[in-house]
Amino acid sequence: MGASDAGHQTQHELDRYSMESPCIKVCTMDAASGLCIGCGRTLDEIARWSALDELDRQTVMQLLPGRLAKSDALGLQSTQ
Repeated sequence: MGASDAGHQTQHELDRYSMESPCIKVCTMDAASGLCIGCGRTLDEIARWSALDELDRQTVMQLLPGRLAKSDALGLQSTQ
């Protein structure tokens, strides 16, 4: 890495910081559903989030409201 490259982030790094995320910093997994009670994602979805392409992230994002509504109806969702 040359001196002119020092301190510069790659486009991939910038994309990772600017990508949409459903995380609301309530990272607690519900054992019964296997979902995070904060965002509604599975552990696998959380772990792979930054590696997913935009289409896959949007697909997951579309599923989350239904998951969270179902969790809320079962009394699993955290309150904010």
